[in-house]
Amino acid sequence: MPTAPTPPLSRETAFVPACSTGMQAGDVLVSRPTARADVYEISVVPSLARLSDVRYEDGWETGRQLARRLAVDGWFTSDHTHFLRIATYRPYKAAR
Repeated sequence: MPTAPTPPLSRETAFVPACSTGMQAGDVLVSRPTARADVYEISVVPSLARLSDVRYEDGWETGRQLARRLAVDGWFTSDHTHFLRIATYRPYKAAR
């Protein structure tokens, strides 16, 4: 059975390996501390978590809002190996 085509990922929402994320100090990271936890920690790279949410959607929204306030990029990971850019507020010339 054919599957529906997936829309192409944009610069704002693209899974990338950890070694080539372009993540910079000051960026916001939304992550799950364990695979079984339904808690999403929000931190500013490279610091420890500053905030947490218990719902997937709330974690993403909190991460996006914080990234917007800090004028940086926002990222999500559930395995700390693959990252998804969820917000882009850093000026383009500063992004790598």
